[in-house]
Order: sequence, then C-alpha cells, then structure tokens
Amino acid sequence: MSRKRTNLTIYDNLFFDSYWCVVKKSSGWWRAKWLLCLLFSAWLGPFSVLHGAASAETLPAQNGGSSINLERYASLLLDPTGVLTIEEIASEQNAARFLPLRKPISLGFTRSVAWVKIDLTSRESSQWLLEVGQPIFEDVRLYQRTSEGEMRLSHGTPSRLDSVRETHYRRPVFKIDLVADEPTVIYLRLATRTSMVTNLKLWSPMALFEESNLETFIWGLVFGSYLLVVIFYSAFSVWTREDVHFYYVLYVCTNLVAAFLTGRWNDMLALHIDTNTHTLALGFFLCLSLWIGPVFSVSYLGAHRHWPMAAHIYLGSCTSVAILCIGMVLMGHYSQGVMTVQIASIFVILINTAVSGYMAYKGDKKGQLLLLAFSLFYIGVMWRYLRNIGVIEPSWWNENVYQIGAFVHMMVMSTGIFSSYNTLRRKSEQDRARADAQEKQRDRQYEFLGMVSHEVRTPLTVISASADNLLLDASLTINAKNRVERIIRHSEKLQKLFDTYLDNERLLNGGNTIKMFDVNLSTLCESLVKDMKDAHDTDIRFVTTFQLHVQCDGDLLRVAISNLLENARKHAPGKSSTTLSLSRAGDLAQISVTDQGPGIDDQDMPFIFDAYFRGQGIYTSPGSGLGLHLVRFIAEQHRGKIYAKKLKSRGMQFVLEIPIRQAHLSI
Repeated sequence: MSRKRTNLTIYDNLFFDSYWCVVKKSSGWWRAKWLLCLLFSAWLGPFSVLHGAASAETLPAQNGGSSINLERYASLLLDPTGVLTIEEIASEQNAARFLPLRKPISLGFTRSVAWVKIDLTSRESSQWLLEVGQPIFEDVRLYQRTSEGEMRLSHGTPSRLDSVRETHYRRPVFKIDLVADEPTVIYLRLATRTSMVTNLKLWSPMALFEESNLETFIWGLVFGSYLLVVIFYSAFSVWTREDVHFYYVLYVCTNLVAAFLTGRWNDMLALHIDTNTHTLALGFFLCLSLWIGPVFSVSYLGAHRHWPMAAHIYLGSCTSVAILCIGMVLMGHYSQGVMTVQIASIFVILINTAVSGYMAYKGDKKGQLLLLAFSLFYIGVMWRYLRNIGVIEPSWWNENVYQIGAFVHMMVMSTGIFSSYNTLRRKSEQDRARADAQEKQRDRQYEFLGMVSHEVRTPLTVISASADNLLLDASLTINAKNRVERIIRHSEKLQKLFDTYLDNERLLNGGNTIKMFDVNLSTLCESLVKDMKDAHDTDIRFVTTFQLHVQCDGDLLRVAISNLLENARKHAPGKSSTTLSLSRAGDLAQISVTDQGPGIDDQDMPFIFDAYFRGQGIYTSPGSGLGLHLVRFIAEQHRGKIYAKKLKSRGMQFVLEIPIRQAHLSI
C-alpha cells in the first residue's frame, strides 16, 4: 500500500474498510452499486464534519469526586493498515487529518487501528487517571510527549489503581500528570478483534477508586447470585433427574462465564489471562450460547413433543451454526464468527418469541413464563448488538444492559422453574392421594360385590335346584315348563354376570400375575372360534394363512379375544357372520374382529374403551361395560394397543396389536 493510503481522513479510512469487507467480495453490478454508495458517502463526509483537531480547552479544576468525559478534547484518525508509527501520526503532515471526536468511539467490528489525539490544559498541576471504557483490547498504547520532546510509551494493560491499596482493575488505565497552564498532547493507539465501542474518561484517583469499589460490590452481588443459582440447580437436577434442569444449569453457566469474560472481571481477581486467550474464550462461550439457549427453550416448552420434526431441524441448525462459529473463532476469524452468531441469534430470538408467544396465547403457563423472561433478555441482547455495530453510542446503560437483562431473565426463570416444579409436585401428590383413595374405594367395592355374590349365590343355587326339580314333575304343562326354564336361564345369567364382573375386577386390580410364554396364536384363535360356535351356534369364521408364535400371556390374550368375539356376537344381527383374522405387520401381530352389526355412534366412539361405558341403544343387552376396557388393559400390559373403526358398508372392526417379541418386559 502506498504512502497515500496512510494520509487519510476518517471518511477515507471508513471507505477503504467498507471496500475491503464488501466490494472485494462482490462481483458485477453489486460492485458498482456498493462503490457508488461508498463514494457518495466519502464525498459527503468532509462536509458533514469540519476538519481540524479538537480545540485545547482548559480542564475544570479537579476535586475529590470528579470525572471528565474526554470526547470534547479528542480527535480521531483511522489507520486501516495498522502500520503507522507514532512519529508519523504525530507529524505535522497528519495533524490536520484528525477529526473532532465529539462523542464516544463507536466503530463496531473494524480491522482498522484507531488513533485518538487528546489535547489537555489544566489551570493547576494535578494527577489524573485516563480510563479506556472497553475492557478488551488487543493493543492499547498511550504516547505522551515529554519535556525533552520525546514520545513516552505506556502499555494499557488492566492494572492497579494505586500502589498502596494494590487494587486490581479490569479496564486499561493510564496515569496522566498535568502541569499548570502547560498544554499536554496525548495519543492513544487502540486495536481489537472485538467490537470497538468505547468512551474515554479522565478521573481523579480517589473518584475512580470509589467508582471501582461500588461497581465491584454491585457486580459481586450479581455474580454471587449466578453462583447460587448454579449450585442450587445443579443439586436440583441431580435430585429430580430431569433433563430440563440440567440444560438450565448449562445455560446459566454459559451466561455467567460470557458475562464474566465480557467485563474482564477475572482481572479484578488478579487472574490475568493473555488477551488472545481471553478473546478466544469469550468467543467460544458466545458461540456456545447459540446452542444451549435453544436446547433449553425446546426442552422447557416441550416443543420436541408437540412438533418433533420442526424441533429436530431447529436444534440441528443451531448446533451446526454454533460449531461453525466456534471453528471460525478458534482459527482466528473472531469478528466473522461472532457476527455470524449475532445474526443467527436474531433468527433464534424471532423463533423463540413466536413459539413461546403462541403457547402463551394458548394458555400454556410455561410459554407465558418463557415469553416474559426472554423478552427482558432479548431487549438487552438487541441493544447490545446495536451498540456493537456502532448504531448506538456507548454509555453505562448500554454497556451493562446485556448483563442486566441476562440477570433479570435468570432470576425470573429460576423462580418460575422452581415454582412450576412445586406446582407439579403438589399436583403429583394430589393425584397420588386421589389414586390411593380410588384404590381403596375399588377394594371396598370389590369386597362388597364379593360379599353380595356370595350371599346371592346361595339363593340362586336354591332357585336353580328347585326349578330343576320342578322340571321332573310330569304333571307340569308346557307353559309351566317354559316358565321354569326361563327361571333357570336367568338365574344362571345372573350368577354368570357376578362371576364375570369379579373376574374382571380381579384382573384389572392386579389380582392375576401376568406371565409371558411362547404361544401359538393361530391355534389359540382356532380353539376360541370352536368354543364360540359350540356355545352359541353362531357363524364365526377364522381367517389366516400361517402359524404365528407370539410371546404373551395366553390366558389373558384368550380373555381379550373372547371379549371381542362376544361383543361382536351381541351386537350383530342374528344371521350375520363374524370374522376373526390373524395377520402380521412388521414386528406386530394383528388380531382383527369384524362384524356386520349397526356399528357404533360417532359420539360414542371416543369412550368405548372406558370402564363401565355402554353406548346408546345397547342397554337392553346384558353386560357390565368392562369388556372392551379389559381388552385395552390387556393390550397395554403387552405393550400393544386396541383400536376400532367403523366400516363404510356396515359393521365394526376391532384390531388388537401386540409385539411378537416382548423385550425386557417387566410387569
């Protein structure tokens, strides 16, 4: 690059910065478009701000609590190449190239080196501390001309505020000695891979020391709160063994470390880390937040259960971008990696806000909590992004708004998660108490019905025996014999109803032990069809083309299939046929029972497998309302399912599906 490149105004430097970042990476008409825009900006630049250095105004008198913003005393020159020396910068040729600063430095991510010239004059001899507001700089140097005319160099590393108290400080600080009525010229050289957004302040030593103590105390409380949350939820996640609490611990830890490194608070603890290592660590945790934030949000909202495919694509995309950005940061492309994270974070913010807003609109309390907490956090994130790219001037508020938003967000989320867990725990205890009460009620009901069955069995036996004896009387007329036979049939039906109900209750309440064996399902179905034909003389067909062996409890499966066949027989027309078919679908055995009855009303379909439910129009047929409920219970015990569908022509089809192999089944 020629020497002409080194003697540039601030607008010329910005022009070449933009040209290098945008135009060289574009082609065709895009280059022409960008060049026209940038040339127009460069041409207008000199007319918007007057050339010339800042005027050497006199500093106000120092007092114990004073601080002075230096922007009015400072001027700025950008060096895109970073090769200019202090002799070249301080030469008369470049003196006119400095432009008044007038406001805090806000250049965003830039490759240029910023040279700041500060002209100071004091009415009295005094000692000041010059503070550079941004904690992280790759290079901060201060040059001050001595009385002999030489340039004295001071390196801006986080240092101690005074030699007596040995107080460590996280920002670059320089000691400035001013002589009464003697103009002092200071040059600052600033270079960083992070966003260059900083203010410059002149402090009296006591004022900066008090400010540092107050700031350290406040942020000590903040970081202490972070640590308490991490310790509490670490123990909480071990106790509850829920993934969402583990993800929350990782999420808080990531925010804690990122905030700690962003403010360079490690230097306050005398944990001096090499600037390059410090910058890489900060970039790593910023990139990591792009992964852990969405993982926690998806897990907390349960989005992977509501929208599994969308959640998988969303988390996969966030993970891929986070890994890509971490690689860019570790390979030395810090600004590109962090800017990619910031752009991707905007999309993450929009998606999280949309999903949590939708769930909040639907009345989901987790969605409402996440929307409230993340809204506070996202405001801080967006504000900080605008500051990093130079849209918003640096100030105490926008320097700390990200950490404040993250802290408030963390406290709201911590309170909400613990409160929701307590609510779930109380609900679980109530459900457990309700289940125990229902269990006791079922036990009492079972005992009562057992007692009634026992008490009724004796008179029913007497009635049946007496009726049988009456049938032996030769003097009975045909009508009398028919009435006696009716008495016998209804007595047996009543006894059978009690026995069936008690058997079903015993099975549903765990009275029978479920044992898994290898069962020939084809043979079992054949025997059931034969028994049904012999008992009721009905038209039942069994359809299969192979022998199928299944691991199951044969006795329970016999009860389930028998209930389906009995249900079809009761509700099908007298001369119609019922079909029992056996097939295989992958690793599942399918047992289908099809009848030609009137079918089930659409309004009854959702409830047909509920206990004691009986559809409309079937109260005239005998039954307890437990048959289909028992079939579903047996299917679930075999890790299967039962479903019903109404046929287009006429009738119903019930399909019982169970796995052919029961792997690691524990009942």
